[in-house]
Amino acid sequence: MNCKQRHLILSTSHVDSESTATPSDGDHLEWDDALELWTPKPPAAGGLTHAPIGGYFPGVLSMGIKTTPQTVYEGDDFTLTKLRCRLAVAGAGADVKVKIRRNGTSMGEVNLGTTQDGTVTGLTVAVSAGDYFDIEITGIGSSPNQGSDLVWLGAP
Repeated sequence: MNCKQRHLILSTSHVDSESTATPSDGDHLEWDDALELWTPKPPAAGGLTHAPIGGYFPGVLSMGIKTTPQTVYEGDDFTLTKLRCRLAVAGAGADVKVKIRRNGTSMGEVNLGTTQDGTVTGLTVAVSAGDYFDIEITGIGSSPNQGSDLVWLGAP
């Protein structure tokens, strides 16, 4: 059985390393077969060090811009290519539509129709630390079946 695994170093104050390399906060440990010990390695670049962007709007949907909660992004820059929405209860009678906004400007509108899921792909939106995200609900279905409990996500 191979017991060699990766371990994330959350703080260097808790690392007892036999390696001559000095770890940095955020590094992970990888087994070095040649040295026969764990060595610190920095995180990989290219989308592995960014946090997901998303939010939850609880309850029955209502029209308008929803800035509570407003989601602030912290992480490495990346290009967002997909928006996705899901409802716990689908709307009925008319389409549920949600615009996901970055810094107050729409990145795209997800049309869920009268289903629980909707996705928009093929986007090229630059995302940087400090950008903030919120939603604008532009379609809610027909009363009394407006749809409820919206989860939204932006992904590379």
